[in-house]
This record gives sequence, structure tokens and C-alpha cells, in this order.
Amino acid sequence: MKIIKASIIQIIIFLTLFLPTKVIAQYYVVGQDPSSIKWKQINSPTIKIIFPEGYEKKAQEYANLIELSHKSVSLPYLEQNKKFQIVLHNRSVTSNAMVSPTPMHADFFEMPDQNTYAQTWAKQLTLHEYRHVVQMQKLNQGFTKGLTYAFGEQAIGGIMGVFLPFWFIEGDAVFSETIYSNSGRGRSPDFTMDLKAQVLDKRIYPYDKALYGSYKDYVPDHYTLGYELVVNGNINYGKELWNNTLNNVARRPYTFIPFTKSIKDKTGVAKVGYYKKTLESSKNRWADIDSTKTKTSIIIPQKEKFFTNYRFINSLKDDSFIVEKSSIDDINRFVKVYPDGSEEKIFTPGYNFMESLSANDSLLCWNEKTFDPRWSNRDYSVIKIYNYKKKKLKQLTRKSRLFSPALANNSSKIVAVSVSELNQYSLQIIDINTKEIINEFNTPNNLFFTHPRWSDNDNFIIAIVLGENGKSIILINTKTWKYEFFLPFSYVDIKRPVMNGNRIIYSGTYEGTSDLYMIDISRNQTFKLTNVRFGASDAVFSADEKEVHFASYTSDGYRIASIPLTNKKSDRVELPNLKTNYIVDQLSPENAFNLDDSIVPNKEYPIKKYSRLGHLFNLHSWGLAAVDLNNYDFQPGVSILTQNILSTAYGSIGYYYDPNENAGKTKLDFTYAGWYPMIKLSSDYGLRRTNYPDSNNVSQEIRWMETNLALGISIPLSFTSGIWYMGMQPYVNGSQKFLNKVGESPANFSEDQITSLSYGLFAYTQYKRSKKDIFPKWGFTTNIFYRHTPFSKSVSVNYGWAETYYFPGIFNHHGIRLYSAFQYNQKGNYSYSNMVSTPRGYTGINLNNMISLKAEYALPIIYPDMDIQAVAYLKRVTLHVYCDYVTGDNYHGNTQSYSSAGLELYSDWNFLSLIPNIKLGVRSNYRFFDKQMNFEFLYGFSIN
Repeated sequence: MKIIKASIIQIIIFLTLFLPTKVIAQYYVVGQDPSSIKWKQINSPTIKIIFPEGYEKKAQEYANLIELSHKSVSLPYLEQNKKFQIVLHNRSVTSNAMVSPTPMHADFFEMPDQNTYAQTWAKQLTLHEYRHVVQMQKLNQGFTKGLTYAFGEQAIGGIMGVFLPFWFIEGDAVFSETIYSNSGRGRSPDFTMDLKAQVLDKRIYPYDKALYGSYKDYVPDHYTLGYELVVNGNINYGKELWNNTLNNVARRPYTFIPFTKSIKDKTGVAKVGYYKKTLESSKNRWADIDSTKTKTSIIIPQKEKFFTNYRFINSLKDDSFIVEKSSIDDINRFVKVYPDGSEEKIFTPGYNFMESLSANDSLLCWNEKTFDPRWSNRDYSVIKIYNYKKKKLKQLTRKSRLFSPALANNSSKIVAVSVSELNQYSLQIIDINTKEIINEFNTPNNLFFTHPRWSDNDNFIIAIVLGENGKSIILINTKTWKYEFFLPFSYVDIKRPVMNGNRIIYSGTYEGTSDLYMIDISRNQTFKLTNVRFGASDAVFSADEKEVHFASYTSDGYRIASIPLTNKKSDRVELPNLKTNYIVDQLSPENAFNLDDSIVPNKEYPIKKYSRLGHLFNLHSWGLAAVDLNNYDFQPGVSILTQNILSTAYGSIGYYYDPNENAGKTKLDFTYAGWYPMIKLSSDYGLRRTNYPDSNNVSQEIRWMETNLALGISIPLSFTSGIWYMGMQPYVNGSQKFLNKVGESPANFSEDQITSLSYGLFAYTQYKRSKKDIFPKWGFTTNIFYRHTPFSKSVSVNYGWAETYYFPGIFNHHGIRLYSAFQYNQKGNYSYSNMVSTPRGYTGINLNNMISLKAEYALPIIYPDMDIQAVAYLKRVTLHVYCDYVTGDNYHGNTQSYSSAGLELYSDWNFLSLIPNIKLGVRSNYRFFDKQMNFEFLYGFSIN
């Protein structure tokens, strides 16, 4: 985070979010797809879908799904929808989707999640993401609609970001996916169990803590909290509660608290009071259910200091376990857990998907994300195997799209889920030694597989399959490749089956909680094995087959639990008789619409070419002022923003007035990122003026018209691998300055045209970080640069390097940052700004042949979670101790040195329930050069 001084007016300007800025932060850029993709489009009455060539079938499916459901999903907010644009991305392995107001469009990333609930990915996105579209279009009324004339689409983004909390935005979308289907996260107990456990076993956290999270406690996300608040609001106060709230936010944002006022008008309590009241009611409901639950035997009884999960249990012959351990206090690791609760760290994976871990007495197997060097919207999921006895790591696949791998028990094979770029689903059997695909299995109706596992004798593969009618368990004979379904397809959320002999154990939510169920194949009987409080998952048979080990959720995270493996008659159940009603079932959907029960049309919409050149420019926002967040410089003026829907071209054009020079300037900047190299163009033109002393030391004014043209070419490359986040960006920049004197000033320019060229390389390597790390534990960044004016009469040259090193401190989350830099500066007719950082506490240091050294030690002081609800929330206080030094030659050729040392105290805040995370700090600085002590106020922000 960049720490800078700021004034109150600048904070207000940023928080209103109405004004266009001149930095990349203004653009909602999701990354780029490979330039080789040829794009197509479908236009239906409601939607325009942009998609890669070859993905026509899925695009047609989305068009039909949205045309079928958009009217119901829009209720009660809208009666009439505006046409909307969606971009389908099918080269990524990330399960995600998002809707942006600037420019107004959606991005769907077409990879189903292995942990998905019982609804197809296309239906999930239709019901959830289109609800976000409705929310934004709902805001385009009244006062906000007037703002759109003044500021364009960013007005809606600003109103939404300032006045609608994330819990409502996402909770309302989860409500939509649930009420208009037979599934949805609202009918998945795993979705709400963390909030339920927190409320029952800990406490109802203060509002801002629930909203912004914590560094010391696990806090459920805004999806879970939001759904609970939204669905209870609909039940207790009717559908008009949120409809009126959105109306009030859109029509009266100038009241500053339109969201809170609307809730209070309807419920009698304001936003914070409504939060507390709703969770108190939920706590009572959950407590009644909790009273019927059985206490589970936990194998790891010690209480962790911080919230910690032990997942994906693998039972070994020595009664130990290999699991994935994740914590808010550390990055995730693979560990061996012994029966006495002691642990041994085995391996630290890279950016793994945390969806499975398969292990035996010598091998670990998992899938991990790898990245395309250039295209951020193309990445891969590869299989890695680690022999922890020989300490050898092997990457089994490259540029693959494989998930949830599982080791065979008696042979050197794995099974993994394969998802093609065209969304063809299959299971691949891969030989560990040769890395070859031995076999590939799919179903005629392209069912989606999750979490496959081998039976104990490897004669079968068992997995969950998902289709249009929900989920089932599939059993595949590995000799004949014939298969059968062991459960009728239903919308009950079932997960992670395992098989031993004639017994299948899986997790099911038949009675409102994820419990373990066992199917005895030989007797065609089903038994309920657990009655846990919050959730049971990751079942595995013990080595002696007398017990079942599993992950049982607690308010402190998942723990390893165990139960005897019995099939008592009293535990036998008939699945059709097991039913539960979720809170959403108290409501009826608008028009009784249910996407899962509807017949989806199969209309073929015309497919046309989508011209990237024809859609290069997309003017979406404008404004009457500009804020440069790089320099925190405010200038009055007017500007227009453009960004295309594919996020490959963005820029701005405007006229800005500089009150310091009492002159205006026209500026233009444009970036094209659709090719392998990124191209950036910029120009500005306007009147400049300054004063200079003449020979009689009398101040004279010189005015001139200045034109600046610049072209930059860079290649941002990512080489992230394993636990290391790595990349580099070589660049070449050129600029041309033209000066044309205005008026009769006797002063003249030594050169009225100056060409400047610069070349450089920025590179970085950083160790994977935990949430609480202030610095990376290990890391290195470098910036090598060379700048010159080769065609000038008096050539200017500036070159050097700057490097930053990161090391771990004495204790966890402490960090050391070292900085070293060198700069050579030959001054001709053109002056270059410093590329080297100078000591804190000084300004205006300008030396030649500069060497700069800095050292800094950072540590957390306290995580107070101090909350003045809906006003201010303090999450963390950190201390930085530093010492800076620079030496170089001054204008007279004499060596001169500057040094300083001091303390910086930072605090992380959120104010007024607004989006930005604010960092406030104070710096005490002692300057050794002039023996001066001074203090500075520091300010910075970030947006997650």
C-alpha cells in the first residue's frame, strides 16, 4: 500500500467515487484472454453474449436460460430490463463471475467448482449474477439517474459502492439463486454452518467486524451473512423491504444514510440494530436444532490459538493422518497428525485449489494452479505428486485442466476430473510413472464429476455427478467401465463419497446438516452414521476398517473426528423419508417460477462475428474533475473514460485546469492490452508558465505552449510457480516534447524539441503470504532502468537499479525489508526525476551518482477489533522501525550524505461502513544531517 499525505477534501473526493481518476484503479480490468481467440456474439431481446469461437452451444444455453428467467429474477425490483452484455471466458480454471457497472457488463468464467451445490454452473450464474444486473439497473432512477447524465455509468458504481453494503449485494443474489430453484447456497447447510457455529459457540460479532473481518478471529464472509439478513428480511417484513430500500438509495442518496433509513422505517431499527436483531432470532432457531445434536469425539482435542482447519483426511497404517492444514495465522500446509495430536509439517503447496488431498504411506497428490505467462484469463490446473519419504516433487501434468486427483490404492495410477475448454466433463486415469492417460470415462449426457475416489481394491471408482436434475453417486467398474447410479438424482447436496468393500460412505444434507451416511450395497440399506452439530465431511475408513475418521466442523475450524463403524438397526434410514425445510421455503417465489422445474427453450439465436476493432472504444463515464491517485493531485476540468468490454483497451481524454500555473491542458491516454506486448499512448497539450530571475534579479514570466507525446511498450509476464509469486515486465518508452514560446520574453529555450528514450526491467519474486503477514517472508524485487536524450545538443543520461529484499523477522508475521539502489545522473538540457528512493524526512534531494540504502523492521502490535459501530472500526496496529541513508555528488561535485531514522506507527481502519480500507499512521523522524526531529501524518487506502 502506498502511504501518502492527504487532505480531508481528497478523502471526500475519493469516497464519493463520482469523479473520474487518471490511474488504472479507475478501470475494472479482469485481465485479458489470448489474442488468438476469435470472438462471436449472440443477441437475444434481453442479453448480448460475447464468447470465443467454438463455444456456441454454451452461449446459446445462456441466452435461453436468461430469456426464460430474467423477468422473475427481476422481481420485485424491476418490471422492465435494459439489454445487458455478458462475456464468457472459457480458458481459465477459476470458478468465478462478476458484474461491473463501469463499463456495465458481466464476466462469466466457465469453470464449475468441485465444491458446487446441486445446481449446474450455467443455472447458478443465471440466477445469481443476473440478480446483480437487476440491482444495478434498479439504481438507475431518480437522483442517481440524474447523476448518470453528469458522470455516466460510474455514478451507479459510486452509489452502489458507497451506500449498499456487500452483505446486501451478495446476500440478495444468493437469495435469488435459492428462491428461484430447488437448490442454491441457501439450501446448502455447509454454506451457513460457519456463521451458525460462531453465533452459537462464540458471540454475535459487532457489525463492522462482521462486515470487514478480523486478523485475530475467523469471520464468515458477506455472502453467508448477507443471505441470513436478506432472507429474514423478506420473511419478517415482506418483499417490499429491500425494494423500498433500493428505491430510497437510488432516489435519495443525498440524505447520506438512505440504506439505514429505509431499514429503520420498515423494521423500527437501523442497520446495526437490524443486524443484531436478525442474528439473535437466528441464534434461537439454531439453538433449538443444536439441542438435538450429538457431541462428536475429536481426535485433536487441543485448542488452537487461531481458527484452523484440518481437511481432506487420509488415514495411514500407523494410525496417523495426513491432512491439509489451513489457518488465519499461516498459509496452508500438508501435515502429518499423530494420534496424540502432535503434528509434523510435510510439504507446503503452492496456489492449490484446496479441494482435495490424496495420500498414502509415501506419496501426496493434489492439483495446483499454474499460470499463462501473459494472459491472465488463461491458466491451468496441474497434478503434482510429492514423495515425502524421498523428498522428491514431480509435476505429473502440464497445461492441464484436471481437478480432485486421487491415488489408486494398489497401483501407480491416479484418477482426476477433466474439464475441457468446451465444458466436456470426464474422468481421466493417468499412469504416475509414464504420465500417460490410460483411460478416459464420460457419460452420454455429459454429467459433471466431483471428488472421485478409488475403492479399497481399485476395482471401482466412485464419485458425485451433477446434472440438470441435481446430484447422484456414480459407481464405475474399472474392468468393464460399466457404471450405475446408487442414488436417484436429487437437489440434496451430497459430497465426497468413499468405498470400502460393500460399503459407501458420503456426506449428505438430508436433515439440514451435513452428516455421514453409509450405503450397505450387499443389503441395499442406508445408515446415518453421525448427528453432528455443524457439519461432517471428508470421510475415510480407518486402516483396520473398524472406524470412520472425518472432518467435523467446530467454531474453531474443522477437526479430525472418529466414530465406530457399525450398522445398527436403529441407525438405518429411508432416504425418501428424510426431509428438511430451509428458512427460504417459507416464501413462495415470484410467479412461482423455479428454474429447475422449468422447461428451458432450445431456441437458436443468430450468431455473428464480434469485431474487436469495431468495439475498441466504449465511452462509459465522464466527469467534471480529475483526481490523480498516484500523486493525490486534484484538478478541475472535464474528462471522458473509455473501456471496451473485453478489457483490452482503456483510456481517457479530458481538459484539466492547473491553478498553480493558471493554465489549462488537454490530455489523452490510451492503453491497448490485447496483444502480447501492451501498448500505452499518451499526449497532452497546453499553456505552461513559470517565473525566472533575469540578470538584474527581477522576476520575469515566460509562457509557452507545450506538447508531449509518449509511447510505451511493455510485456507483463507471470512465472508464478509453487509457493513463489514471480513475474517480470520489460519495457521500452519514448517521449517527444515540443516547446513553443508565447509572448515577448527575452528568455529562450536551449532546445525546443526533446526526445527521451527509456528502457528497463522490473522483476519480482515473493514467497506465498498469509493474511497477517506485513511483508512477504522471503522476497526480492528489482528495477533496472536506463533513460537518455540521444538527439539533444546536450545529452542527459540517467541509469541505475533499485532492489528490495524481504526476510522473516524474529517472530511470526514480523518482517524485514532491505532496500539498496544506485543511480547515475548526467544532466544535459533535460532533467530526469529520481528513480531512487531517498531517506524519509527529507524533500528535494537531488544528487548525482546516488547510492541509497534502507532497512526496516515491521511487526504487529495489536489486533484490537475496536468498533464504534457503523462509524469506525480498528483492525490492526503495526510498528515499523527504519533507518535510511543516501550519498552522492551534489551540483558542485562534492560528496554529500543524508540519513534519517525513526518509527512509523500504522493503524488499519474502516470508516462509516464504506469500502476503502484506510491506513492512518504517524512517523517520527530524526534527520542526522541537520539534527532535526519532525513528525508526519501518513494516510493510505486499499480496496479489496
